[in-house]
Amino acid sequence: EAIILFLQGYGINAEQQPGYTGVWIGRKEKIAAIGVAVKGGVTMHGFALNVEPNLEHFRLIHPCGYSDRTVTSMAAQLGRPMDFGAIQRAFPKCFGKIFGAKIVVEQDIRLVLPAPDLGLTAARSRRGLERSSTVMYPSGDRPK
Repeated sequence: EAIILFLQGYGINAEQQPGYTGVWIGRKEKIAAIGVAVKGGVTMHGFALNVEPNLEHFRLIHPCGYSDRTVTSMAAQLGRPMDFGAIQRAFPKCFGKIFGAKIVVEQDIRLVLPAPDLGLTAARSRRGLERSSTVMYPSGDRPK
């Protein structure tokens, strides 16, 4: 729902499809993948939103294992380059709205690691990786 709400803000009509994981444009094009895993009693959730990838790299991939479906992106749907900074700022707001969560967006967070002893996620800085990350703390409080 958060991804769908976010895409609506860009004028992209996306939807869920019963029986198919992810977010879809129409009945044939996947724009976002969603993953869930459980390891050692800890759940991990994630998603991959196709913002502006080289779609040629997806020609051999069958979304959800179905050969009659393809992959698309925000750039392909809108016919223009995307502003990654604007996307990084906008998506957390949609996520927070759907989940009723306090979202903390911090610049220069390079690595997000689990801190099971604290019961929440802690962020650690590391040079040379991504520019920013979104970190969510279940209690709404940032760990010290």
